[in-house]
Amino acid sequence: MTTTDDREYQGKSASISPPVSTTETELPFHKLEWEQFERLCRDIVQADGFKNVHRYGKRGQRQHGIDFTGISPEGVLTAFQVRRIKKLTPCKLKAAVSDYAKGKIESQAVGRTCMFIVCLSIEANEQSLQEELAVLNERYPFPIEIWDSVKLTSVLIFRDQRSLVLRYFSEAWAIKFFVTVQLP
Repeated sequence: MTTTDDREYQGKSASISPPVSTTETELPFHKLEWEQFERLCRDIVQADGFKNVHRYGKRGQRQHGIDFTGISPEGVLTAFQVRRIKKLTPCKLKAAVSDYAKGKIESQAVGRTCMFIVCLSIEANEQSLQEELAVLNERYPFPIEIWDSVKLTSVLIFRDQRSLVLRYFSEAWAIKFFVTVQLP
């Protein structure tokens, strides 16, 4: 015997949308130890085409806010500062850039464009931070960028760096970001 409820739902199963399945959009950089995060950032920079990537100084030496340097694919000498933090304020960004600007790398970059990139374990989308970045780019003679968790994740995905995700995170994270479903 067919009930009213059965008749209402007959034939409708073909029009049911598949379930919404949200996936992670960023890797959990904030869960890495700071040394691991710094090492991963160096590996990401190399995967993005930078050459001659090296740590800048060693523990105890004045580094002027530089963790490592490299030459971009365009030939630009680039200094990187890595920050595994919970929040970056405009004031802290300003201090980091100021520290770098007083250092040896920028003053020795005569005849070469020099860039400063701050790598972050978090997303840096606060309006005040973006505004301060714009002000700093106007103030200093070198370009300044922020590579936050979104940018770092994008480089890993678009450069197909599964091996780095496996090495620093896990197989489960590699599957989340790199396994694609094959349709018939």
